[in-house]
Amino acid sequence: MFKWLKNRAEKRQNAKNLYLLAAEQSLHPHFYHAYQVSDSIQGRYEMLCLHICLMLERLRHEDPEKQISELLTEILVNELELNYKGAMPKDASETEKINKLIAGFYERSANYQKGLRTGKKQKLMSAVSVHIFQSVTSGDERSNDLANYMIAVYNYLNSIPFHDIETANFTFVEP
Repeated sequence: MFKWLKNRAEKRQNAKNLYLLAAEQSLHPHFYHAYQVSDSIQGRYEMLCLHICLMLERLRHEDPEKQISELLTEILVNELELNYKGAMPKDASETEKINKLIAGFYERSANYQKGLRTGKKQKLMSAVSVHIFQSVTSGDERSNDLANYMIAVYNYLNSIPFHDIETANFTFVEP
């Protein structure tokens, strides 16, 4: 029993380290300057969702019991509850605000994964345009650049041994 608890605690710490890597990368100034992501609570939320989605997409290949994936998602939900309550309209209750943020994450994740898994850059650009730039036009340079970054990170993460992913022993590619 103690081995199981130790294993669970170790996986939770690994998931927390993955979250911290994603959070750190999501604040990279290049996203807000060169890619013109809004440097706001909403823009930072979008970049955090994007990086968590990229990690979850990598974890799905070799995390058969989904332990780290589930823990990473749980940590994201907890962090949203703590840090992003003010990002939603004032007329919504706190629970509604958090539920909208969480639902938004799952929607973004599904849309990004469709583009990544199918290898269809246009699909990915469209998802980036809608979610990050709140635009229906998917052919602009910002969406193209961010989609190229996502594809590069996706390929990079898939080239790293799972143990390094699982233990958060990597750094993201530069945007």
